[in-house]
Amino acid sequence: ERPKNWGVEDGAIVGRGTRSHLYYMAEKLEDFEIKTEVMINEGGNSGIYFHVPYHDGGWFGDGHEVQINNTHGDPVKTGSLWGVVKLYESPVKDDEWFKVHIAVKGQNIVVRINGKIVMDYTEPKCAGHQGVRHIGKGYIAFQQHDPGSSVKYRNIMLKTPAKK
Repeated sequence: ERPKNWGVEDGAIVGRGTRSHLYYMAEKLEDFEIKTEVMINEGGNSGIYFHVPYHDGGWFGDGHEVQINNTHGDPVKTGSLWGVVKLYESPVKDDEWFKVHIAVKGQNIVVRINGKIVMDYTEPKCAGHQGVRHIGKGYIAFQQHDPGSSVKYRNIMLKTPAKK
């Protein structure tokens, strides 16, 4: 979505401009781990989506999003599972590289920021589970939230279970 908003600078993937999403679509993922280093500007907002289908555009509420937001007006801060479990204080600072590690196994999501667990969430596996965000199977997408945001991702590593 809006490929002109994404580029590569100094070995990092950089997103700027209006809302857009950069997808990894080589395979639909279930269990996986992703590690990356992230830098977000002051007032910036981004996120790492997973278990999402491809969307041509717009805001979407399926799958899950690990929030990348230290000082943006949205009170949901870095490390949160947006729309599911909210953290109201960011564990990192603007304009500094920090490490994000997301591990999804079965119904469990663990988010580490700079090696510290900030989120350990197990989604209820029952027919009565409310909400549209679910653990499932889908793509990963980096989000560029708004024109005031500038986000950088580097040293991206993805690990999936060995194929049987």
